[in-house]
Amino acid sequence: QASTAQIALAWALQKGFSVIPSSTKREHLIANLKAQEIQLNSNEMQQIEQLDRNGREVNPENLAPEWD
Repeated sequence: QASTAQIALAWALQKGFSVIPSSTKREHLIANLKAQEIQLNSNEMQQIEQLDRNGREVNPENLAPEWD
């Protein structure tokens, strides 16, 4: 079963985005690479797109600059 992170990476890859996942744990790095093997169908892609809240998630809050 794919993890949430793998699905997010697979979705971004299928949308044509360049992704550069990182992790300090070897097992997570390996899992991230396996996201390339996941093929989401059009219904799954659409369901994920509907999750967009048009916002940015950054923690801690002051880590990223204001883009808008």
